[in-house]
Order: sequence, then C-alpha cells, then structure tokens
Amino acid sequence: MGKHEIAAVGDAASVLVFRAAGVETVFAENPAEAERAVRALAAEGCRVIFVTERLLEQLPDLAAHYRRTAYPAVIPIPGRDGPTGYGAGKIAENMEKAIGTSLLQ
Repeated sequence: MGKHEIAAVGDAASVLVFRAAGVETVFAENPAEAERAVRALAAEGCRVIFVTERLLEQLPDLAAHYRRTAYPAVIPIPGRDGPTGYGAGKIAENMEKAIGTSLLQ
C-alpha cells in the first residue's frame, strides 16, 4: 500500500472499478483482512476509505472507532451482490442523531 488520500477495501469484483479511477484498492475477502487493510491505510494517512458493506458490518468495533474520528472517513459501499442495507441504515442513524428524525424512512 502506498500513500493515498482515498482507498477502497473489499473483494476484487467490488473494488476493482475504483482502481480505474486512480483510487488505491486493497482486496480483502474476510473481515480480518479488511480490518488490517483499514488500519494500515489509516496509519498511512488515508483520508477516505470505502469498505464493502458485507465486510464493514462484520466489524462493528472498527466502524465505531472510525465514526469517532475526523479522519479517515470509513464509508460503506455496496458490494458485487448489491446493497445489504447497512450503509443506508447508518445514514438514517446519523440523520436522526443530527436532526432528531430520519427523512429516509
């Protein structure tokens, strides 16, 4: 992994498209690999890390840790099988916390 501002972590089929856009991509097939990748990218100063929903929802402690920090922003993205609802649920939670209600329900 090199010094990048933006990265994507997930299975190859889900994140390979990011590479075409010049985004650092790290292939991770399981939660342990994803956690190592996110922590390494964060340590390198990466500012935005996209992680497939399937992996991120299996890492609640990691996701909670980075929600408490300004950087990096760890953002769930749908994987090759489509959205799991995890990312949309987090948006709704944040909206409710910020304005007292969710406009997405």
